[in-house]
Amino acid sequence: MEELHNLDSQLSDSGSELSEKSTKYLLEAARWSKFLAIVAFIGIGLSLIITIFTVATAASRPYFSGYELIPVLLTIVILGLYFFPALNLFNFAVKMKNGIVQNKAYEIEDAFEAIKSFFKFFGILTIVILSIYVLIFIIGGMAGIIR
Repeated sequence: MEELHNLDSQLSDSGSELSEKSTKYLLEAARWSKFLAIVAFIGIGLSLIITIFTVATAASRPYFSGYELIPVLLTIVILGLYFFPALNLFNFAVKMKNGIVQNKAYEIEDAFEAIKSFFKFFGILTIVILSIYVLIFIIGGMAGIIR
């Protein structure tokens, strides 16, 4: 813990201070990140409410089957997965602003860790989606050859 508190003095000693322009850009990025995170939270919440309303409406029908719950559960899982990058984006915004305003290097470091996690999540998600596309392309090509 003491190591984190010594970061401020280490930055000053090494001459690695942020310029006024860099500080301005980081604060602006933090504001936009906070806005986008809040929009994501609202979108996740509204999607969850719509999903629950849809299930409640569907369950009241006499021909409702349990198989209709599979897409609902998948939707809830996807919304749960999207909550964490939104939270990382929000944490980046809050910690970056606090770090710059209060001149605390450990807050800025925590902010960069949060944004790293945000980009890492979407990088992994991109790799997974591209892999699924490649798999679909291969299966489609094989199906075309077999015909």
